[in-house]
Amino acid sequence: MTEQAPPIDALRALWAEAERKLYPLATVSPQKYEQLIRLARESADDLAVVDTVDGLAAHWPQGTAIVRAASARADLPLGDLPEGDVAGVAFALRDAELRAAEHQRHLDSVIRAATERGDTWALIHETGDLNHGLANAYSAIELHLSSGAAIVASVEPNPVDGSTNHVLNVIRLDPATGSPVDLDPGVAELEEHPTVEEFVSGREKLKKTVEAHV
Repeated sequence: MTEQAPPIDALRALWAEAERKLYPLATVSPQKYEQLIRLARESADDLAVVDTVDGLAAHWPQGTAIVRAASARADLPLGDLPEGDVAGVAFALRDAELRAAEHQRHLDSVIRAATERGDTWALIHETGDLNHGLANAYSAIELHLSSGAAIVASVEPNPVDGSTNHVLNVIRLDPATGSPVDLDPGVAELEEHPTVEEFVSGREKLKKTVEAHV
């Protein structure tokens, strides 16, 4: 009977633990760390044919075999590196690549749809709840499609007294892909607002500033 892989959330926790255990080698044994990274990269490359998270989870029962095969093929001896943890690092690398690709597909879809509608702005990221303060911290990114200027909104604790702080900032993204271009394009100064109402009003004014700037 084929071994059943655990759910992806459980696997990600397992892979993160493998990274936590092995990445400190960078300071205590740089040579062994380089060996780890090369072997994990070779193993992750062998997973390039896996193009879904479910597929990655399904391959996990063969994780140590994949590491051993990569070790032999690339002439990278495991030495005393635990093959199970090396597999965890390799799968974490491939998982990060898959998630990055999925994120990019989402950005492409949102930007394309907004462009086709003739919108001025595209909401390319939003999470949390603006009305729940720090309990469910809000964050959002709105992209000005013609210029690439993007308003980054976030709810953060005030470093002085821990109160809820509503922050607005402008960065520049590639308008075609949503990738960062300039984190300080000089369009506007960072703003901090104590209330939701001031934050909402400030964001609308900032949009007008961006539109006038370009």
